[in-house]
Amino acid sequence: VLITGVMITNIPNSLNLTTNFSISAMCWFKANPADTRYQGLFGHANGSWKLSLNTDGHLRWTPRPGGDFESSGFYNDGNWHFVVGVYANSGVAASPAGVLATNYIYVDGVLDSSELLTNASGSGNVINGSLGGVGDYFYSGLTNSWNERYFSGSLAHCAYFTNALTGSQIANLYTNAGATVSPPTITSQPYPDRK
Repeated sequence: VLITGVMITNIPNSLNLTTNFSISAMCWFKANPADTRYQGLFGHANGSWKLSLNTDGHLRWTPRPGGDFESSGFYNDGNWHFVVGVYANSGVAASPAGVLATNYIYVDGVLDSSELLTNASGSGNVINGSLGGVGDYFYSGLTNSWNERYFSGSLAHCAYFTNALTGSQIANLYTNAGATVSPPTITSQPYPDRK
């Protein structure tokens, strides 16, 4: 499936999708090695939580402004990968305004990188998200016409959690997905013929 950016809206406020608390975001992806642009995989916005693929093939996890960092490995290789970004809020205030947190990037069920950062305090609910792009780079009626951050590849099984997943939970998600088998690829539309 070629995804050119899908906005997910109307997520219930009861999910409390804020970055004042710990969060996790995950997805399976298969990137196109011929495309070396910066590409959004799954997230809310450029200045909010997102998983993305950098121009050098490294994954980026951004739980909030000031907390952006990248994987140590290169993943724009044309293979399926399972990425999870985790923001574990310590609850400890830091100066300037923000909180100490540990951010993690897991790839294929294994910790790839982690970093202790001071993240800016969250500013309320983030009640929408996007697949295959960065939300504030979509074409819309709001005079923005950017399209350079769409994902060129395949995505599957994206999820957002309102808690920090543990390493064992992430490994379990990876192995229970049949990690030795690639996620399914949609080869045709699942609609019956309409006559």
